[in-house]
Amino acid sequence: MSRAQQLVAALSASIVIVAVSVWIFPGVPHTFSFIEVKEKSSFFGAVGLARSEISLPGGESYTYLTLLYTRTEGNPLPISGWVIESSNKKLRASIPVGTALFVQGVVPTRATVSLFPGESAIISPSVSPVGASFQKNICSATLERFQPFYPPLSNGTSTVEGFYNDCVAKHKEEPDFFLPEWRVFVDRPGLFAEAHNSILLMDKDERLVAEYNY
Repeated sequence: MSRAQQLVAALSASIVIVAVSVWIFPGVPHTFSFIEVKEKSSFFGAVGLARSEISLPGGESYTYLTLLYTRTEGNPLPISGWVIESSNKKLRASIPVGTALFVQGVVPTRATVSLFPGESAIISPSVSPVGASFQKNICSATLERFQPFYPPLSNGTSTVEGFYNDCVAKHKEEPDFFLPEWRVFVDRPGLFAEAHNSILLMDKDERLVAEYNY
């Protein structure tokens, strides 16, 4: 490979090509592409993204994003402080800190949201019904008795009964108490709502981790 080919290959590893529609003349749309240099994160390729939409009572819809840490081994992946950007609307949201063990009526101890290999985080554009982002556990479904969650916390097979705090006190020391999913709330309505968009996930240094087009 020539020196010029090596330079082209190195550059291609850190660029994102973005298509933009502008109005050059009144009523005449024109689309062109330009090259935006964006360094890739060391976690590029380790996180999968998926956008989902569910129907709500009354005919409205609710969209959210799922992040999946696809590696099968290794250290936990800290995602608090990472940035999610909707390229069409230029909406941005930062992934907040959260609490692993949420307890009702107690000010949560907040810490970095970290995913172990194979774990996921559901990113909701709304505010948290309980005032914090949290890791799901086997008692979480009981929280829906007092406020709705989208998507639902229950998978329809939960057999947990009683009040949430009582359930936590009874089961929190069990090895399978925590579930491999975080619920993260970013308070950015409309972040994923557009029909056609590009979602960028970037680390704390604004380096590209993943991109999802729809």
